[in-house]
Amino acid sequence: MVRKIALWWRAFALEAQCRFTTRLLKHLGCFDALIANYFDCNSTSPFVEELSLSFLGSLHSHGDRLIRAMSRFEYAVLAIRAGSANGYEILWDRNPDRVFLALETAGELPARELGCRYRMRVARDLPHMITCTRESTHMAHVDVKLRLP
Repeated sequence: MVRKIALWWRAFALEAQCRFTTRLLKHLGCFDALIANYFDCNSTSPFVEELSLSFLGSLHSHGDRLIRAMSRFEYAVLAIRAGSANGYEILWDRNPDRVFLALETAGELPARELGCRYRMRVARDLPHMITCTRESTHMAHVDVKLRLP
C-alpha cells in the first residue's frame, strides 16, 4: 500500500512538471506502465525538478517518435528554465503546434506528415525561447508560428 501511494504521489508530481508528455502518454494509453517501469528501474530524486528531468531523459530513446520528440521538448524547456545555457534541437514528424493543441483540447493527435519534418530549436537566446521550421523535400524551409500555451 505504501508503494502504491508513493507511486501515485510521484506520478502526480510528474504530471504537474511534464504536462504535455504525461498527457501524451495518457492519450496513448501507456502512462501507468511507463511510470511504474521507470520507478521500478531507477532510483529517484526527492526533488521534483530532478525527477522530471530524469524521467523525461528516460524517454529520449523510446520507440515512439512522438514520445521521443515531446519528452525532448519538455526536457529542453525545463533545463533552460533551471538555468541551462545549452541549446536544444528537436525533430518532429508532424506539426508540433497541432500536437499541443490536440493535447490541450483532448482532441485527435495529428498524423505523421510524410515527406517533411519540423525542426524545433529551444534556447535561452531565441525569441520566446522556441523557433520551429518545417522542412520538406518538396518545398523550401518555412517558419512555423507556434501557439504554445
